[in-house]
Amino acid sequence: MDADPRWAARYTFLRELWEDRPRLFADPELIALARGGARQTGSLATLLDELLPRRRVGASVWLWGEGTLARAGPRCVDDLAATSADAPWEFAAVALTAVDPAARAPVLAALSAGSCSRGGGGDVL
Repeated sequence: MDADPRWAARYTFLRELWEDRPRLFADPELIALARGGARQTGSLATLLDELLPRRRVGASVWLWGEGTLARAGPRCVDDLAATSADAPWEFAAVALTAVDPAARAPVLAALSAGSCSRGGGGDVL
């Protein structure tokens, strides 16, 4: 019997923080799924569609990572520090272990400042 993936539990629990808000993800599990990884069904597919829409509608979504995405909704960005500092995100989920150690300081500084349209106060996971 397969357990639900960790990403599903994490983002279901945090739904009120990211739902209907501009969001930034640097999460290896979501990146793999956005590139067309393991196909999700049922409630997992619905959750993934809400997190990373198939087309650009509603709140903006930025996804850090190189390569082509199987979904048109998220904007794929390769400079996490610049996007963290410049994009008007209100929720950010960043797996620092996926970030090159040399690049962590600028990413942390940008996340610490919190975006919320540059006024600060964004939620960071």
